[in-house]
Amino acid sequence: MSFTKSFPTYNGFCHVLIDKIILSTSENPNNAVDHSFNKHNNLKILVSSIVFALFIAGAIVGLFFKDEILWGSYSLVIAILSLIYFYSFNIVSKTNIIQKAAITKVQFNPSIYPTQQAHFVISFKGENLINQKRIIYLKGNFAKTSDATIQQAILVMEEEFG
Repeated sequence: MSFTKSFPTYNGFCHVLIDKIILSTSENPNNAVDHSFNKHNNLKILVSSIVFALFIAGAIVGLFFKDEILWGSYSLVIAILSLIYFYSFNIVSKTNIIQKAAITKVQFNPSIYPTQQAHFVISFKGENLINQKRIIYLKGNFAKTSDATIQQAILVMEEEFG
């Protein structure tokens, strides 16, 4: 069995092994399954970019050529929403297994009561060398960063990533 350090997270446990980070729902890192939602997104990206292009064209026609401001405004809003949907595939990853060699940066963000829970943001190079981020929310007191479980998680990540 490989050497592992672990700490509790909001959804389970984070296991820091020698070569990778594993997020799982159990205390045993061998039970983790890679639920990578970013493997077959080509069709979704294609469809959202086509929707973006069509609605931008509709907004241009509606706002500037036909003077239909309401229709053009709706088209512009839908185009912006499809653009946000498009970028959500490339920025935030939902993978449960992250290779340490691919990690570029680990950042701790403390809790800000009542709007933000303490969490780590792990930046890494995903498939096709796309920069992705994985957010690991920490378990513990929402109001304090001095909670014991949060301090344990900070200690483990500082030992591994400096």
